[in-house]
Amino acid sequence: MIPESPDSPAQVWNMNLSDQTQRRALGFIFLALLVASILYGTTYQQFRHYDLTDPRGIADIHGYLEMAHGNFGVDPPHRYRPIVPWLASAVSTIIDPPAGARTSADALSFYIVNFLFIVAGALFLFYFLIKVTDSVFLSFLGLVFFLSSRHTIIAGATPIIDSFYLCSIAAFAWLVVTRRVVLLALSLPLMAWSKETMVPLLFLPLLARDFRRWEFGLGLAAALVGLWALRLFIGEIYGAQIEHYEATAYVGDVTTSIGQSRTSGFFQIIEVAWNGLNALWPDIITLRWWHSFQNGFALVLPLAAAGLFIYFRRKESNILLPIIMLIPVALVYQLVNQAGGRMLFTGFPAIIAFALIAVREIMQRVSYRTHA
Repeated sequence: MIPESPDSPAQVWNMNLSDQTQRRALGFIFLALLVASILYGTTYQQFRHYDLTDPRGIADIHGYLEMAHGNFGVDPPHRYRPIVPWLASAVSTIIDPPAGARTSADALSFYIVNFLFIVAGALFLFYFLIKVTDSVFLSFLGLVFFLSSRHTIIAGATPIIDSFYLCSIAAFAWLVVTRRVVLLALSLPLMAWSKETMVPLLFLPLLARDFRRWEFGLGLAAALVGLWALRLFIGEIYGAQIEHYEATAYVGDVTTSIGQSRTSGFFQIIEVAWNGLNALWPDIITLRWWHSFQNGFALVLPLAAAGLFIYFRRKESNILLPIIMLIPVALVYQLVNQAGGRMLFTGFPAIIAFALIAVREIMQRVSYRTHA
């Protein structure tokens, strides 16, 4: 038998990593593969059969496809969400499809990017739930809630940018609950680029004393400056495309109900909120509205409501206030937006965490009665 050399891979591994670190690394790899397997099973059919040319599909898709092709002459909010289209464009360049396969290559490029973002978001969510519930079983169940949601499936399978948004929210929740102030501060500028509705969430850590530090304040300032710089950059690089689009292709009213130019982006968001509130009362009393409101969570929502009641009744403190506040923020987003429950999903880390508290309570009561 030939002895291993001092520099063999096995000995180097053992010298550099403790047994605990090895187990964590193997556990992480197993978890990532498990999440990828589940996500592939839930998204592939949607990806494979989604018709990108069907005008009845998700309206945002066509704008993001144009951005991936280098054309930023699209609606104002969409043009300032460039990360996923830019990455999809890079993937498409690597694929280098023939001219006749461009549509298929577009779909595949977005699918690869979105798939990876959803996997990363699921991993952040799992470790967030581990911290909150201190239970591997409940954390796995939380992953099932997340990966089986129609909003997660759509975000992973279609050419939209919500995958990066969901990943940012999950990473935000994990960094907050683990109190990684510096790492969160460094991540804020990138998170702000995921979607404009991410920006209000970035202020929530200020509700917790641990985050009232100069590092977090600096990161928050950098995020706001970065958001402003991104808009300037896109306006400078793609200005001609944007001007042409606004002059020729912008269908509908030129001004909003409050008399400001829609092309500003900010005022278009205000208009969406205003119109959503105006339409809320006639819609809220319909079964269709309530189905749209809860269809991303289904039975998770009543469980979350029960878990929220249990949490405050017992005055637990393992979920920080910034995480709890994700729920009212998401509710406001949903009430002023007519996006079929998508905006309520902004609060998914907190909603799933509270649902798991209710599940734990049910399991404990069932176990008690079984052994009584």
